Amino acid sequence: MPLRSKTPVGLTRKAIECYDFSIVTWTTLEHGDFRPTPESRLYGASEAFVGLAFTGLVISVFFYRLNKIAHMEARQGQSPAGNSTNSPPPPKK
Repeated sequence: MPLRSKTPVGLTRKAIECYDFSIVTWTTLEHGDFRPTPESRLYGASEAFVGLAFTGLVISVFFYRLNKIAHMEARQGQSPAGNSTNSPPPPKK
């Protein structure tokens, strides 16, 4: 049986509505154009939680890598004895 290449209009409209719901939920805008059902409220709350967790994960990975780069640069700036090349010379006796 050959597959049809055309997507039903109802399915496309539903996909756009789902995408709109996701964007509005994730950006914490208000759902003023419709009243969510109890099931969609649960979905929206779950999506908001996952969005917050994902945002926290992305931020933590970003700062972890930034910290790692800073430590690598700090190690490259040290002499083999452990003194920084930018430190002043030792006092004369």
